[in-house]
Amino acid sequence: SFLSTSQLRSSVVAHATSLGYAIRSKTSSRGTVNISVNLLSVANRPATVALPSGFKFNAAVGDVTYTFQTRQTYYGSDDGNGVYQFKDNEGNANIVIYEGQPTLKTFLVGEYEDNPIYVIPDSTIDADTVTVKVYPTAASNDFTTYQNIVNLTTISSNSTVYILKESPNGYFELSFGDGETFGIAPSAGNKIEVQYLSTKGDIANGARTFTPVTQFTDGVITSPINVVTYVNSIGGDVKESIESIRKNAPFQYATQNRMVTASDYS
Repeated sequence: SFLSTSQLRSSVVAHATSLGYAIRSKTSSRGTVNISVNLLSVANRPATVALPSGFKFNAAVGDVTYTFQTRQTYYGSDDGNGVYQFKDNEGNANIVIYEGQPTLKTFLVGEYEDNPIYVIPDSTIDADTVTVKVYPTAASNDFTTYQNIVNLTTISSNSTVYILKESPNGYFELSFGDGETFGIAPSAGNKIEVQYLSTKGDIANGARTFTPVTQFTDGVITSPINVVTYVNSIGGDVKESIESIRKNAPFQYATQNRMVTASDYS
């Protein structure tokens, strides 16, 4: 009831969160490119090569240079003439690259406390790029990947989910289920690893030319990379504004994410 009259962002965020509204974080600008390498001169060249996740490209908007990168591994196959066109698992050669600085935050879980919250002191997170992994111990190599609760349709006591939301001070709070009916919670001794892109947002939109930071390497093979821009960088945005939160939160609360009645669709 105080959402319409709140003036400070911290107040608006707190009231909207109490309604279960997921406030939009900054989003990374994204360019779409076609990437290939020519290995015709390589003796005994392999049938397939891989472009790793995190391969970086520089692109300028005005006088400022931004870094873009892949967020998954892409594979290219020899076309018979030594040219390898990188594609995703569905055979699509249009590769999306994301602006942002890869960032890692680690938490060690202490003794049990009721509803622990882990604060990520970064206001530039792109929430869509967050990956949460939970390791049994600090030295373990095995991990369980947790899913963002906003992407799920069902939750049980065995679900591995995390909740990420903006806190009143502009940082982000990470929390988990209760360990009983609302998903599995990390236990004492576990290590929580949070990876994400720290982004510049909308100011990286409009990049046209993407230049590889390094040459392509795969084992002993080293080669220049050919990059053709398919779509200039778009989609970068700032955090959701106060007025947008004020407007959208009540409607989201009224519909409860359902589409049942005519007024829900409206």
